[in-house]
Amino acid sequence: MSQNSKNSLQKAIGGSYSVLGALALFGFGGYWLDRYSGGENYWLIIGLLLGVVVGMYELAKFILKK
Repeated sequence: MSQNSKNSLQKAIGGSYSVLGALALFGFGGYWLDRYSGGENYWLIIGLLLGVVVGMYELAKFILKK
């Protein structure tokens, strides 16, 4: 495997971890808030949407880095 393809693979893995980490963190936070407040799943939905936004921002920042 060439050095260029190794670097590309490392970028792809790093970008996917940033998206998955943001989704997991904000999703779990929303889940916890729902269980704490005893309400519907509104906080979970808000947490997952926020996780998608933050994850995509981090992915764009990671990809566009020079």
